[in-house]
Amino acid sequence: MILTELGPGSVFGEIALLDGGGRSADAQALTRCEVLVLDRGALLSVMRGEPDLAAGLLQLLCARLRRAEERMMDFAFLQLPARLARTLLRLSSGGAAAASRLSLSQADLADMVGGSRENVNRCLRKWHNDGLIALKDGWIVLSDPPGLERVAQAD
Repeated sequence: MILTELGPGSVFGEIALLDGGGRSADAQALTRCEVLVLDRGALLSVMRGEPDLAAGLLQLLCARLRRAEERMMDFAFLQLPARLARTLLRLSSGGAAAASRLSLSQADLADMVGGSRENVNRCLRKWHNDGLIALKDGWIVLSDPPGLERVAQAD
């Protein structure tokens, strides 16, 4: 299951960095990237003298916790079409893809929304036929974001 998507400038691994425990999840880069690794002791030392840094890290953790709770609620209470529509809208409006056209495999989308690739394919084909999205050369183009928003709110 894909828990989140990160883009340039993102921070990850903060839980293990702060509590000294093991990682809570694995990360996989889809493109070339540069990664800065911080030493736990050095970070804690800097945070003692920089309360704004500590507050910023707490804000990051709280935002991640809120997003995780939203996703758990979505999985528990929403049907696949609503979860898929919410994911496409989120990715197109500032997530890792930050565009109105997205290049994601159906398997990746299925992993993001907790569904099968086949059911994701059915939703995408239906939405393509309904004019909500266009499927072009491996891209998903959001043709009617308000229409997708209605699907996202349907459950």
